[in-house]
Amino acid sequence: MGGLITRSIGTSVAAMKEHEAGLRAGIDPDHVRTTSVAVRRLRSILRNLPDFLQAEKTGRLRADPRPFHAGRSGARAAA
Repeated sequence: MGGLITRSIGTSVAAMKEHEAGLRAGIDPDHVRTTSVAVRRLRSILRNLPDFLQAEKTGRLRADPRPFHAGRSGARAAA
């Protein structure tokens, strides 16, 4: 799942960079539209990223809680 997010962010940033010169020139409205779509997608990804990270962390803790407890003071190490 992390690869999908990384790829999505990379795609949005690449689209913004690709159309940056045309956007600044303001000649072709397609540059504005494409950049606008890329910005909306990037904002959506970043807005939902904390939820994804929390779910990822929760999933790891459910799978194996020992790394979480090992770093806490007063917790006994798992045998």
